[in-house]
Amino acid sequence: MACLNELSLYCNDKKSAREISEQAIAMVNRLEQRYSRYLADSILSKINATAGRTGMSVDAETTALLDYAQTCYQQSNGLFDVTSGVLRNVWDFKSDKLPYQRDVEAVQ
Repeated sequence: MACLNELSLYCNDKKSAREISEQAIAMVNRLEQRYSRYLADSILSKINATAGRTGMSVDAETTALLDYAQTCYQQSNGLFDVTSGVLRNVWDFKSDKLPYQRDVEAVQ
């Protein structure tokens, strides 16, 4: 995920805490394998590779996530946009300089 993660939980016994934490870590690892933009074989990388050129079938989980992203986009009036990652191609977020509008439009 390109970031540190921390898991905090409160349990009545160590055995349950260990089992729950192992399940949570396994779930995070599964999601990372499926949806990381840093892994070339993830479903997200495959979607991005075909974007704008061809369609592709996705499973129910991915469909639900994309539907939820669309809902968030609509409810935020476009402020939450999962497609905005492409802006990294023209925008150096560490710089005070804004990209030219034509460059932003070219990658959208």
